[in-house]
Amino acid sequence: MRVVALGGAGGMGRMAARTAAGLPFVERVTVADLDLGAAETVARTLAGQARAMKVDVTDHAALVGLLQEADAVLNTVGPSFRFGVPIARAALAARCPMIDVCDDWEPTLALLDLQADAEAAQTALIIGLGASPGVSNLLARLAIEALDSVHTAVTAWDLGAAVPERGGPSPSAATVHGMHQLSGSVRVWREGRMMDEPPLRPLHLDVPGIGAVDLWTIGHPEAVTLPRTFPELRTCVNAFHAPRLHVAAVQALSWGIDHGLSERRAARWAEVLEGPPVPAHAQRKAVSAGRRLPPVFAYAEGLKNGQPARVSATIRHMPDGGMAAATSIPLAMGLHQLRDGCPPGVWTPEAIIAPSRFLARLAPFCGAAPDELVVIARSWDS
Repeated sequence: MRVVALGGAGGMGRMAARTAAGLPFVERVTVADLDLGAAETVARTLAGQARAMKVDVTDHAALVGLLQEADAVLNTVGPSFRFGVPIARAALAARCPMIDVCDDWEPTLALLDLQADAEAAQTALIIGLGASPGVSNLLARLAIEALDSVHTAVTAWDLGAAVPERGGPSPSAATVHGMHQLSGSVRVWREGRMMDEPPLRPLHLDVPGIGAVDLWTIGHPEAVTLPRTFPELRTCVNAFHAPRLHVAAVQALSWGIDHGLSERRAARWAEVLEGPPVPAHAQRKAVSAGRRLPPVFAYAEGLKNGQPARVSATIRHMPDGGMAAATSIPLAMGLHQLRDGCPPGVWTPEAIIAPSRFLARLAPFCGAAPDELVVIARSWDS
């Protein structure tokens, strides 16, 4: 398999390229980036055959030409609300299967609207395969499928674990994405239909295996994709957990954007306020000691044997390497799905990927045995 790592010189792209190069069925990785020198530096570090190419993703013809030479593209270029759909259109024009980490709900809906185009091109697009969305969707599927029927699903993640690595452009695309989805209105699933509402609505849950949890909603793809796979859902939202002081800072930045502060300026302030990323080993120690919630988990509520029931699916820890690794290693693991067979169309993780098999493949990157990475907790077991 010949793979293009698009945005391959960035933090996420480097990790995606490195992970892909280590897969036994990948023959060559092309590190494609606007910064050719940085792409060449990355390519020299990769195992096996690797090369660097300069590409401007806004040049449709050039991007199509590059992708026509590949069997798959891993897209890490962000923010997704700007680049997600144009890059997907280029992949379809090149008939090159694509996996991306789209983490905005607006382009997610636009990408899903490309279903007919993908079928006509006989090409598969797997969208939103990172940590959240991605791993979170698969955890939600595990939780939902443990119930006989479901009416509520919540995917959640630790805001502190989502701090991007320093050293790249500031603000990062990931932080700009965060500010975008924490302001204005966001799309969620309530009362069995899509609704627009302000973000940062408080949510209190009693989560099996974790206990009482305070969360705050944020715009994200899970809220608009999970109901497509599980149409019986009445409520579906994505949310984050964080210390109250951090929540207050986020609320202030959200208010500022809604009153004229640019998202990029707010993102710069956010990166100043959030401080450096917490090392993975420190996060694991804090989670184990109960001082910190898990990096990603899902919650589902419904019926089991005719009785009200709740389920959580929790990942113990994500791969070492911060946000880049947590996002890009799952992205590259999606190449297994393309190799094993993926019908033409636009697919979200929960709709096409078998959770247990995928998470077993991810486990070694997380320092865990395949059967120890995920914990399922059920209210009827306590």
